[in-house]
Amino acid sequence: MASNGKTPPGASGTRTRFAGLLSDVSIGDLFQTLEMSGKSSEIDFDTELGAGTVWFRDREVIDAVSGECEGADAVYRIAMAEEGSFVARFKDIERPARIHLAPQRVLMESARREDEWKKAAVGRARPGTCYAAIQREVGLRTGDLTHAEFELLAKLDGSRLLVDVIIPGDEAAPEEFKRLATLLDQGLLEEVAPPKALLSSLIRGAVSETPENFMVAAYAAYAAFGGGARKGLRYAAALILVGTLLASLVLGWRVLVGGQLLGWGLLLIGHGISSLPQLPLWKPAHLFVEPVLVIADMLGGAGVELGFVHRGRELARLTADL
Repeated sequence: MASNGKTPPGASGTRTRFAGLLSDVSIGDLFQTLEMSGKSSEIDFDTELGAGTVWFRDREVIDAVSGECEGADAVYRIAMAEEGSFVARFKDIERPARIHLAPQRVLMESARREDEWKKAAVGRARPGTCYAAIQREVGLRTGDLTHAEFELLAKLDGSRLLVDVIIPGDEAAPEEFKRLATLLDQGLLEEVAPPKALLSSLIRGAVSETPENFMVAAYAAYAAFGGGARKGLRYAAALILVGTLLASLVLGWRVLVGGQLLGWGLLLIGHGISSLPQLPLWKPAHLFVEPVLVIADMLGGAGVELGFVHRGRELARLTADL
């Protein structure tokens, strides 16, 4: 599914990006297309495993991020996704290379890890599955569990996807899947909804730290936890921060100090009443740009949507059912 998007000022009418579904275009086909094009590009993925980004330059894949993984490991993680979409944008890439393998080598290793992982899983669970221990059942069978099974239960606490607990390509994966099968057969695990940890991984680093994508991640956090009373507090805080900043030009620095203290205090109160009050601790820089995010939200309500707002909303959509 192609998407031309808007042509940047000064650019020709040629296509600057394209998008598609992983069900229609495999990661292998996508990489081959980008390698043949010879154009530098940034590919954003939106899958059941969360968001991820891969960078191409000079026909080479140079870096990637996905969840807590970076470099080639991030490509291997993205390749485990069974469904999702991608958007490839052709642009100059100024980013240090963390991957020093040809795209075909990366794809071959991804396929090998995926095959071994799925063979070991024997259909018991998908990569995006999330399990949590049933504590009352575990308590009844404590004496029957091995130390290794206890260790696996500790990892399966409802906060991590299975692909991040049993790592593709890990030599221990086959044994871990045997333990997983035992725990499932004994009724000690239950499947739970995708975790809020998935959101935290997206916000903390699953998108690139370019200025544009930093704002995308910040807006995703803002949009995912911004309803109800918190929205009113944010709007009031932004108006106070901007208003007292302008008023201080006439009334002096005391107005600025008082207004800034009040405005930032309201923003912190807003975080305190949210469903995830620790969010600013994960990415403190997001808190400092929150007034900008509020203003962008206000502009969106007036029909003026900034570029990072749309992508941020798409990222936040992954957590809509949490």
